[in-house]
Order: sequence, then C-alpha cells, then structure tokens
Amino acid sequence: MSLSINIVHAAGYLGRDPEIKYAESGAAICTFSFASTETWKDKQGVKQERTTWFNCKAWNKTAEHVAKYFTKGEPIFVVGKYQMDEYEDKNGDQKRFHYINVQRAEFLPRPRRPSETGAISDDPTLMNEANSAFADAVDDVTEDIPFGFVLPFLLTSVLAGSSYAQGVFHVVMRLS
Repeated sequence: MSLSINIVHAAGYLGRDPEIKYAESGAAICTFSFASTETWKDKQGVKQERTTWFNCKAWNKTAEHVAKYFTKGEPIFVVGKYQMDEYEDKNGDQKRFHYINVQRAEFLPRPRRPSETGAISDDPTLMNEANSAFADAVDDVTEDIPFGFVLPFLLTSVLAGSSYAQGVFHVVMRLS
C-alpha cells in the first residue's frame, strides 16, 4: 500500500507586495514570497538565527484575496502543496522552480509597534472580516483538502510561539 501526502503549513512575513497577473484563460495568478526566521541558542549559549524564504503561487479566488489584502511586511499563514516546475531557460539549460501552491492564506496578528499602523493585521476586526470573506469564497474549493482539522492546532502553535517570525513548516512528501 502506498500513501502520498503533500501538505505545507508555513508562516512568516511577506518580503514584497504580492503581484497578480491574469492568464489568457482569465485565471488569476498571484506570486509572492515570505520569510520565516527561527532562532535558537547553540551549545555555548550564543543566539543563532536562520531565515528561510518561501516562493508562493496562488490561483483564482485565493490569488485575488492575497493581492487585495496583503502587503509587504504583513504576517501571513499559508496552507498548500509543495510543487516544482521544470522549464528551459534562454540558454537551453533545464531549471527548476520550487514553490508553495497556496490553497489558503490567512492573516496573523502582529506584535504592536508604535511606528506601524493601518495594516489589516493591526485591526482584529478587519483581519477577521478579511479571513472570513476568504473562507466563504473558497469553501467549495477546499472540500477535498484533508487537513482542515489540523489548521486550528497549527495556528494555535504559531500564535503561542515566542516570536511571530518563527514559522511553522510541515511537509509530508511521500510515504511508501
């Protein structure tokens, strides 16, 4: 028996404003990236830090949601699938592009900073409205996603962490 699961849960801060384009078919495609930084102390007690950047693609309603509501610096929580596209560059060399195919994107509250105001994640009411509007729009799309029950647990884990910059990244690629 073979079991295949490809699920990604990740959280971090957007590194640039999302970019949306439309395919000839009319499908919306939004690309964006975000960084997730983990910190720890080594054996000598010295603080260490590692930042991982995630490339993302969202499609249709999800793409429009991300492009409309998210901006550079916003904390984001995404759920999707790990994917890789292969293509040939201008020189004829084979290249690979790894990314998260985002099926759901949620706002996370951010720590209050006096110099930053006006972001959706600064206002719990706006944040909840944006997340609810998105959930209503994609309920029919996400019926076949087998990890809806995991989201509350993972979101709680992220929010309970010592730093919002510490991300959650979970992938189960293939079990045979």
